[in-house]
Amino acid sequence: MKFTGSLARKQLEVVGLSVLWVVYQKGGTAARDVVLDEVEKILTNVLEPRDLKPARTGSGTLRAKHKWMHSAEHQIYLLRKNGYLEPKETYGLGTWVITDKGRQRIEFLKASHQDGVSKITLADLRESLNFPDDDGNVPTPPTQPTVPESQPQPTPVVARPVPESEIANSPASNLLLPYFEKKGYQFSQFQIAAFYAALKTKGFVILSGLSGTGKTKLAQHFAELFGDNCVWFESVRPDWRDSKNLLGFVNPLWDRKYQSTELLRFILRARSGARPADSSPRSLKAWLASKLETDETREWMARYREMWQRFISKQTDQMTEEDLALVWNEKRNGVTSIGQAAGMPFHPSIDELRKVTAIVQDLAKSPGQRLIEAMDYLRQLSAGGNHWARVLRALAVFDPEHVTTIANRDVLRRLAERLGYDQTFRIRKLVEAKNAEGIDHSFQFMRDRTDALVSSTDPILRAVVPWLVWEFYESEIPLESEAQPLPHFLILDEMNLAHVEYYFAEFLSVLESGRLNLADVASQRDSGELKPDYRVGFTRESIHLHSNESDLEDANADQDDDNARSIPNTLRLPPNLYIIGTVNVDETTFAFSPKVLDRAFTIEFRDVDLDGYDPIEVDESEANQIAEQIRANVFADFTRAGRFIASDKEDVALALDELGEHRDALIALNKSLEPFDLHFGYRVLDEIALFFVNAHLAQASGIVLFDSDNEILDAAVLMKVLPKIHGSRQKLEEPLTRILRWTLEKKNGDDVLKLIGGESTQKSEIPALLGRWDTLADKFLYPATAKKVLRMLHTLYSTGFASFA
Repeated sequence: MKFTGSLARKQLEVVGLSVLWVVYQKGGTAARDVVLDEVEKILTNVLEPRDLKPARTGSGTLRAKHKWMHSAEHQIYLLRKNGYLEPKETYGLGTWVITDKGRQRIEFLKASHQDGVSKITLADLRESLNFPDDDGNVPTPPTQPTVPESQPQPTPVVARPVPESEIANSPASNLLLPYFEKKGYQFSQFQIAAFYAALKTKGFVILSGLSGTGKTKLAQHFAELFGDNCVWFESVRPDWRDSKNLLGFVNPLWDRKYQSTELLRFILRARSGARPADSSPRSLKAWLASKLETDETREWMARYREMWQRFISKQTDQMTEEDLALVWNEKRNGVTSIGQAAGMPFHPSIDELRKVTAIVQDLAKSPGQRLIEAMDYLRQLSAGGNHWARVLRALAVFDPEHVTTIANRDVLRRLAERLGYDQTFRIRKLVEAKNAEGIDHSFQFMRDRTDALVSSTDPILRAVVPWLVWEFYESEIPLESEAQPLPHFLILDEMNLAHVEYYFAEFLSVLESGRLNLADVASQRDSGELKPDYRVGFTRESIHLHSNESDLEDANADQDDDNARSIPNTLRLPPNLYIIGTVNVDETTFAFSPKVLDRAFTIEFRDVDLDGYDPIEVDESEANQIAEQIRANVFADFTRAGRFIASDKEDVALALDELGEHRDALIALNKSLEPFDLHFGYRVLDEIALFFVNAHLAQASGIVLFDSDNEILDAAVLMKVLPKIHGSRQKLEEPLTRILRWTLEKKNGDDVLKLIGGESTQKSEIPALLGRWDTLADKFLYPATAKKVLRMLHTLYSTGFASFA
């Protein structure tokens, strides 16, 4: 059974079931990389080839795998949260242990599948795990497995009965919709989904449209899901000319104390909550010292030392076949796992193994030279096979003084970033360019940084440190949601009663300055100048509050608020701060400039259905009950494991890959607008791609619902492209017509002028078209964008001018 598209919810269901099944089959305890290797074999049966085939682009193979691996991580989170798995951290590698509840959830699979290589279908998993089928029927699993006569009969595993209440059904879809309904508001499925995915992606959303459509309540009730202390509501006043009303000012008449605002103190609380635990070199050294004294680390080092001593004194011609097999073929050699590589075809002769071993054992050459030569040799043997992990692990066996024991290229790259390496460590590109010096420099950089953390000449202890450093960095943000910082929501009501560019200028500039990454923070940490708000995910630039070198006393501080007794001279915005503005457009308000719209997702609330309007009685009790049921799922998806709105180039590259053919549609749209100087830039493309991925993940978690990928792209273009288009009929008539043509289904023809009155472009036809829109919507690939363009064209023909508002 195959699925189409990119990781639909039922595919995620299979990922979660597969993870649990693999851990069970491994005796109840299994390392992360082993589980993911086995799960990938299962996924080859239920995913489309395009979802599994590595993308041969600049992103590389491992990064392409993340398209399904991030879903596996989310399913593992849910398995842990529901008590089916529990984590065990060992030596920098995650290990998962199945619980008694998890064992109850597992039924015995057919013996033909026990080797972990045989084809495993969705039907097999449903049957063996007692999972409901597409019609909701729960099959009765066989009490005795069927095995081929040629195989020995295994001892059957008798599963204890699982109470019906413990059977985990698929999560309900569109979880937010009933919550808002019980709050007494009628928002469409499309509006809720677009709002949620946009806020999760950008953190700055403008809700525009008719007064009385519930824009403000949508923002308030969503924010309330995370707690009353996470929301600040600010009504904009028409007399605001600068940011003093938002951020306060230095009062020269009050001993130069800072006259703060409640909003500023709210932001400072958000900033304080978003900072991770102190990770200075001093605290990392202390953590390493305690970690090196644990029994687990000592046992690992003892195994590694025994293996290393077995090989280090042997020349290649002295090594037995068992020695060679242990270095190159087994999944582990005492150093680390080679993971995926162990499942790839690798059948060299003993002489060939001796040859490649001699290459990596030649300490007269640098690690980079040996890596390049060994990879070239193995590629010739296996027609370009992927043996990175094998070679990196073998290098670490024979030369732990210079080569880290980490054999995962993705982890190596990210560890180098964490340690502050000044460029992206792409080992594949360095090998292909025969750049041995670059490889040696990278390895030496990581060795120098990690050696500085321990005072020892023991090569085995020094070889363990990189794994432990990686474990430290990876565990900076706790996995449990209760320990994570909370999102904070600033709601600016009636945002355009004053000039946004006046009172919100500092925010607009800082929001587009970019976000700090791991390398930025590591560099500042090494220089000893790490400031409290210089953290991953915080804005690169700061809002200037005052000119004093030290913090100023806050004249309005609540003495019970430890985070607001003094005011810093600068303020970086944290990644857990979300800004929502509401806008009503009339003659008393100010229009937004492209500068503002470019920094936000703009959602319009204009469609109302008075005929179908049925006031829903507010049921706060049931609304609160629904909130309790969905809060954990929403929190897990929305906060992105503590990253919030912070995204880096790696995230963007993955998102652009995920766009697939929809990227071509955006390119076509942009080219059609370019002659009129109305095309969009890289930032818009990046944000649409991230919106696309975040919408997929939210939908996979059952939080919101889009009808199709086309609807996701439709929402993104409507929110990011159309709001910046405004001008006269002479300027906009042709580009708007081109956008309308772009939204059409090809089968309906390209002559878009027929829809708006023929070649004469009769403007009188457009209201009639909008009046019978329900019968026309299916003629468009992107109906929401098309409907808005028609409205803009009607305004253009009626007044000679049009804008998004």
